[in-house]
Amino acid sequence: MDLDQLATDLTYPIYQPVEGLIQPPDVEITAISENVITLEDVQRIEKGLQFTWQNYNPTEFALKTHIGDPPVIGENGIIYGIFEIMDIVSVPLTPAGGEVQWTTEQAVPADEKGFYILLSVESKQMRLYISYAVDITNE
Repeated sequence: MDLDQLATDLTYPIYQPVEGLIQPPDVEITAISENVITLEDVQRIEKGLQFTWQNYNPTEFALKTHIGDPPVIGENGIIYGIFEIMDIVSVPLTPAGGEVQWTTEQAVPADEKGFYILLSVESKQMRLYISYAVDITNE
């Protein structure tokens, strides 16, 4: 683009759609050691949203799957929550061949809607995180 020329044919936003960027709320996310994380439930609570997560551990050893306390982004574009390092947030140990559930919460205004969870998951090797946007706009 020639910066000295006035461009009159641009449209906003300028982007290319990315296939698979937004995940449905029932997505099964494979984490480190083939652990599978699912979002079991989303509830409105007094201070915002509560998420119930489930982890399935197919291995022979008890493990933790780190997702931290994921922030959310509303339809207004505001991100609610502070990104925390995933391994300092309390997550229960998942027994070998078993499942475990836990909850996280995020404070959001009562009148805000159209949320996406900004979820980072430790995947394939230690300290390698993959980020997902999980669509909970109907919750």
